[in-house]
Amino acid sequence: MINSVNQDTIETYIRYMQQFIREALSPEALIVQNWLVAQFESYGYDDIAIHKFTYNSQQLDAGNVVVVKKGTEFPDEYIMITAHYDAVSGSPGADDNASGTAGVLECARLLKDYDTKRSIMFVPFNAEELGLGGSMPFAQKCATENMNIVALFNMDMIGWFPPTNPNTIMASGYSYITEALFEYYQHVANMYVPSIPTIRVSQQDVSGGDNTAFNIYEYPSLYIGD
Repeated sequence: MINSVNQDTIETYIRYMQQFIREALSPEALIVQNWLVAQFESYGYDDIAIHKFTYNSQQLDAGNVVVVKKGTEFPDEYIMITAHYDAVSGSPGADDNASGTAGVLECARLLKDYDTKRSIMFVPFNAEELGLGGSMPFAQKCATENMNIVALFNMDMIGWFPPTNPNTIMASGYSYITEALFEYYQHVANMYVPSIPTIRVSQQDVSGGDNTAFNIYEYPSLYIGD
């Protein structure tokens, strides 16, 4: 599966998204939301929903894109793969965070035809740059519904350095909530991609990313970036 990752496809995703200034409240964010839905549909997914939310009492036109691939043995246990597709004001947001969103899309493309024991939920969030505006209400919704989320992998700024750069690392942080998940992730990542080592950057959860919203509700959630 790792050998099937398509660098050209990922670059195409990023180049498409970075042509829009994707501020969370902008019409461009809605354009990209609809484009993301179309991409998931093109892979064959049909369990797709838009989670709408408000920010400062204003409902945003563009919401969180929620795509579910049902598990074969434990369908009520979820692994989430997430990123945010909005960008800061005035920025094309190629690295922050079209890169992570492209990673979510590529994971969805590669996993589509493989059976997984647990359900996989792919979620590109909107409004991360507005103080976790999209992920916080979604995490609250998951907690209210007692959803069993066993792991969340949040990709945020994953494509800054070229893989040939000897200083390139993938980094994450953890606390007591995420320690076991990080150790598992580090082991698997370093086994399959030893050329880009994965390290721990702190003893605490990296704050600021959408993973933070889920850690608040005590879901084991990792920030992943280079």
